[in-house]
Amino acid sequence: MRHSAASRMQAPVLVGLALLAAVAAPAAWSAFPDWRKYLDVINPTSATIQGTVQSSSADPTTTIVVFYYDADEPQRGVLGSGVTRNGGEFRFSVKAPGNYRILAYEDLNGDLSFQPEEPAGVCESPSPIVARPGETIANLFVRVQAPGAVNVPFKVDARSSASADIAEDLRRYQMGQVVSLDDPRFSAANVRWGLWVPLEFLPDTGAGLYFLQEYSRDKIPMLFVHGSGGNPTDFRYLIENLDRSRYQPWAYFYPTGMRLERQGELLYRIIAALQNRFEFRQLCMLAHSMGGLVARGAVSEAVRRSAPFEFATFITLSTPWQGHAGAEKGVAQSPAVVPAWRDMATSSAFLKKIWENPLPEKTAYYLLFGYSGDFSLMINRNNDGAVSLASMLDPRAQAAARRTFGFNEDHGGILSSPAVAQVVQSILSGRGPVPPWVERKIE
Repeated sequence: MRHSAASRMQAPVLVGLALLAAVAAPAAWSAFPDWRKYLDVINPTSATIQGTVQSSSADPTTTIVVFYYDADEPQRGVLGSGVTRNGGEFRFSVKAPGNYRILAYEDLNGDLSFQPEEPAGVCESPSPIVARPGETIANLFVRVQAPGAVNVPFKVDARSSASADIAEDLRRYQMGQVVSLDDPRFSAANVRWGLWVPLEFLPDTGAGLYFLQEYSRDKIPMLFVHGSGGNPTDFRYLIENLDRSRYQPWAYFYPTGMRLERQGELLYRIIAALQNRFEFRQLCMLAHSMGGLVARGAVSEAVRRSAPFEFATFITLSTPWQGHAGAEKGVAQSPAVVPAWRDMATSSAFLKKIWENPLPEKTAYYLLFGYSGDFSLMINRNNDGAVSLASMLDPRAQAAARRTFGFNEDHGGILSSPAVAQVVQSILSGRGPVPPWVERKIE
């Protein structure tokens, strides 16, 4: 059977991660460099701060801009902002642990920038706001006062603040560099760093969207998005069988421990930057396992932003649309929670809203899954060895799919299956119905 080393590792990764974190003896962690000193990094890296804002104005339609900044490093400027009305609510997801302050001002001239003559206010209690991982700090209150009553420590322009953190991350990502699948950046060591310490991964290991050949205006980009604990080499067999006369392969390499919603937005922003450079009008995506959730997030972001390109074909292999019970257990019991587990937990808000934005009408979605799995204490008895069929066959995903295909493959084997490659080729050829396949024999 054609299993790459990465595929063999990825098959049990969703099952084993939560159990490893929850019950492993210290020796089990020895393969990961100095993991104990990174507990603060790999614990949940976000918190929620929310409350209401009130102006001295009696006008309920008064526009108020609310923003937050780092209390310890105010020179970083506005980290996030939003617009509400007098008496309205605000809510931010912030990096944790961290210390923050919240300010608000009446946007009298509608330019989203603060001027000294505009009334402003600050959240006075608590100050600073101490955000701890996974915490929700509610019932905060900001009273907007007369102009000059509050010191605003830096120039405020809320027009560009919403994506400030994303822009910072984008500077760390490679975009469009031509490499081969044997590039040393796709090593097992880097994969481990991206899973367990994603914030350490970004500066040094070359995360980004790579081209596997020089860009060609005459060929459609085909983007491959790997899953948890994976890397672009997982797709070697499918890439080798890609019709290079029509398609040019791209590969997204990312830290799989990072929160999934953020990764989806980052992926969209990278694609948008490349589209601005090369002016392509469509691309296709094929994603494996958790990568399907990241890819789906990118599609939603494209819809929300009315992107000037379309995802013509979207194919997912063994994607856990309903999450994984192992991630739920890891969040509840692990001494060190990988941030992505919070989104992979079966009860997560991310999974509940992943299909809120329907796929565009022009996007042809195909759902492929495997069913060759054995009994496991962590997975429903019907599974592919890592993900349950119930999760892969979420009714929302099935309803969105043009076709659904099942294969007698396990979670890693689906990547090196001739039958899967045949179906993918037929989908991408656009030459009518997908023919039946010859099922692989169990070896």
